[in-house]
Amino acid sequence: MTSVLQWALWAVLFTLAMSAVAKAVRRQSAAYTGQDVRHGTVVLVTGLVTGLPFLAGAVAAAVFADKDRWVSLVFLAFSSLGAYLVWEWRIVRFRVVPEGFEYRTLLKGPGTARWADLVAADYSPSMKWFTVTLRDGQVLRVSVMLLGLEPFIATLVAHAGHTIAPGARATFEATASGQRPSIWE
Repeated sequence: MTSVLQWALWAVLFTLAMSAVAKAVRRQSAAYTGQDVRHGTVVLVTGLVTGLPFLAGAVAAAVFADKDRWVSLVFLAFSSLGAYLVWEWRIVRFRVVPEGFEYRTLLKGPGTARWADLVAADYSPSMKWFTVTLRDGQVLRVSVMLLGLEPFIATLVAHAGHTIAPGARATFEATASGQRPSIWE
């Protein structure tokens, strides 16, 4: 019975945390007036709050655990998830320019895409991102957590609406009108 209560408590706390993140993203997005499409501070804070305690646990396990050195590696692996979020917050950017958009992604680096280079656009409800496929085969993923998403998607719909997958058109149009997809549903 204790195990059931423990998992129920975890589920409630996780639900509350994700609801808070979703509200923070919506609040930051509504107040955002910048030109870059980028992650808000909620991603930075989430990365630090998840990464730093695990990093401290890795150091403590390395210092105090005599036999079980592998424990520090497990903590270090979990802290790398927080580091990933901080890195994502720092690097990922999109910016609309007259002929298309400039981008900087975590793994692919910087680049420029012309509207004419877009061959497909879709939405992944399970991953919570829009995908934009370029003529050279490169696929860019645009997270629903990005600030400035709505004007970016509106511009994409206006310039390259013919590339949007039929099943994703409603999501693109809703986002373009200010109703971004939920990160929780």
